[in-house]
Amino acid sequence: MMPGMRFIDNLSLCTSARPQRRNASRFRLFISLIALGIAAPAFAADATDDDAHLDEHLHEPLTISAELTWEELIEQTLINYPRFVELAARDTEARALANRARKWFSGQPSAVARYQTDQLQENNDLREVEMGFELLLWRPGERRDARSLGAAAGTESGAAAVALRHEVIGLLRMVLWDIERALNAVALAEDGIDVATELVRIVNRRYEAGDLPLSDTLLVRSTSLEREAVLVEAEAFLLDAERAYKSLSGLEMRPAEFSESLSGPEEIDPSHPWLLLADAEVDRARAELELIDRTARGTPTLTLAPRRERAPFSSFDDSFGITFALPFGGQAHRNVETAAAARDVAQAESDRAQLLRQMDLDLHEARHDLVVIDASLVLARERYELASRSLEMGQTAFVQGEITLFELLRWEETARIAQREAESLEIERQRAIAQINQAIGEWP
Repeated sequence: MMPGMRFIDNLSLCTSARPQRRNASRFRLFISLIALGIAAPAFAADATDDDAHLDEHLHEPLTISAELTWEELIEQTLINYPRFVELAARDTEARALANRARKWFSGQPSAVARYQTDQLQENNDLREVEMGFELLLWRPGERRDARSLGAAAGTESGAAAVALRHEVIGLLRMVLWDIERALNAVALAEDGIDVATELVRIVNRRYEAGDLPLSDTLLVRSTSLEREAVLVEAEAFLLDAERAYKSLSGLEMRPAEFSESLSGPEEIDPSHPWLLLADAEVDRARAELELIDRTARGTPTLTLAPRRERAPFSSFDDSFGITFALPFGGQAHRNVETAAAARDVAQAESDRAQLLRQMDLDLHEARHDLVVIDASLVLARERYELASRSLEMGQTAFVQGEITLFELLRWEETARIAQREAESLEIERQRAIAQINQAIGEWP
């Protein structure tokens, strides 16, 4: 945070320590009214009862841990992420495909049995029993294509794990900077309340001495209440940001240090986690197309069957038969299956191209935002410097009775707005750097 405005110091007054702020922010404004004597004392007991009733729902601030490393935070968040269960399923599928390609047969063997008799017709004592096995054979090149599909699925599974980690890192980056932005807003609001609280004391003292009119005391009290309302909003935003962090990470603590520097390549590298996953999906779709193109031609079958038969009025004869079946033709049926697989390949290639285009746009937008923020930050710092100097002059003029309280508050508000803009831009600059690093695939 940038240095404060030192409003109290310039008036040469001793500021008491900042009062301890309560967690029940929704009652902050009401408590301020009670402290200023505007709210009726009869409501104090009711406020206490309501405050106690809401204690069950108060938000506990996140613990800042110096021992929590980024690697630990990423691992815990990844485990807590809903899509984490997909990784085990992908890995199981890849192992199953690779295991299938190592088998001797392309499908599950079948046991066959046949019994034939003429008992229901002429009943000449004809008997025939045949039992055997039907084996599904690989077509030439089909087993090789099955191995390629298993390897592609394994590569896709590994790339999916890295891509999901990158996605989680991006979410962590944004939610941590949301917390930082909210903390900055709360700190600025608290500083504004400290200034307004001390100003209330000063104005009340001068009003009692007859130096200021009653309208000035009402004005400064109204300003103090407005500052309390701003703090309530800032704390509500902080609560939302911390809840989002807890929901994402599953942790009650956050890292003590979090900053990023602009580094890495200027353009998106082909080794970007999301591009690697897109490439793996394309390779898998192509491998599936090659395999389907072969399997759609039909599966050769080999049947091994011993037979025992007895013709009418004769003895049993034992024999052994081998049957080989090779499908042929059926181009129209085969085209249907291969066309669907070819469409999947086209879809994967299209998704990859669309992803690269979107990543280029995101990177360009993030870099453009950084340029705009840098330029705006220079102007914001200059505005803050000018507003601070003007406020110092206004403080002196107010002490000497040359300006009214309304004019002083206007200058003080101008300086506070300039300070808030400058500090907010400092955080937005870090956020833009994080977005650039995310876009190019750099991890913290």
